[in-house]
Amino acid sequence: MLESMILSRVPTRAEASDVATAIYDGADAVMLSAETAVGVDCVNAVATMRDIANMTENDDSGLYQQLVHSNQSQKDMHGCVERTHTSDAVSVGAVSLGRAISAGALVVCSINGGTALRLARLRPDRPVVVLTNSKRTARMLTLVWGVSVHVYKGEIETWDHMVATTETAVCGSGIVAPGETVVIVAKAPFVPPGGVGKRRGGCNAVFVQRMAGSAAMSTVSSGAVTPSFPPKLGQMQQF
Repeated sequence: MLESMILSRVPTRAEASDVATAIYDGADAVMLSAETAVGVDCVNAVATMRDIANMTENDDSGLYQQLVHSNQSQKDMHGCVERTHTSDAVSVGAVSLGRAISAGALVVCSINGGTALRLARLRPDRPVVVLTNSKRTARMLTLVWGVSVHVYKGEIETWDHMVATTETAVCGSGIVAPGETVVIVAKAPFVPPGGVGKRRGGCNAVFVQRMAGSAAMSTVSSGAVTPSFPPKLGQMQQF
């Protein structure tokens, strides 16, 4: 996206505009290729891309925030109310609730990652931590904006298990300190009728839970979690 920086230490105005436009359009990531492979100053190319992204998201004109808020609207381009998925409404509610109570993180228990994508699209001002037992989903979410992923084993069958898994993910990684509150988005009931099996449909419930940072953290299998928000340049989770 900054092709001129293969030979130059400064991008063209058009290239900088392309990067900013991609971010305004809601891209989760922007990419460099030859600029870092054979460029004259690959470190500067990455830093330039980062600076453009940061300046775009913190635009003084408020354009970026306006576009983010437009994503939260349930109206289409003609002003008509759209038919939305339950997870869309739950995601909007979770973001608003998290902001209202100054939650330390938004935690999503998701098998296929659909609700995590919906939350990330809203560009919340706090970390989104996804709990999943699917490595395929974890890999898919690695490049999604503002998302950290925690992989657990087995099934979450009870509320206590949910809380313990959440504490492992957010307190064990330093994303949330013990005593802070998190908003948990999940599919209820945890165990489908007839026992553990495939759960159909998206997340349909929002919970508020204070993190104790207790010994329960050591009883749940831990996964790789990115401990910063937004993830620092160069960090990559591996699953």
